[in-house]
Amino acid sequence: MLLELCDKRIIKNKSDEIKKALEGNYNPSWLFLLAQNLKMWKIHETQVLCIDKKIDEVLKDLNRDGIKSSIAVKKNQSGIISLKLKTYSKNL
Repeated sequence: MLLELCDKRIIKNKSDEIKKALEGNYNPSWLFLLAQNLKMWKIHETQVLCIDKKIDEVLKDLNRDGIKSSIAVKKNQSGIISLKLKTYSKNL
């Protein structure tokens, strides 16, 4: 049951409200779309992990080649993340 996924405090204090909120007319098409979106979310999570791993590899290679690097991470109001890579010689 979905209620079991909630925090213990929510279960203790609001379980009746949660059960009531979960009642509804679940259209099979909507449930299918929800399942598809969850699968895509998991795929995107996997891809982000692959990208993070590649970024780490590139930064290690740069540092090994005598190039100092850093990444600035910014997130805008829409939740879009941008990365800015700065590199410079370690000799400077």
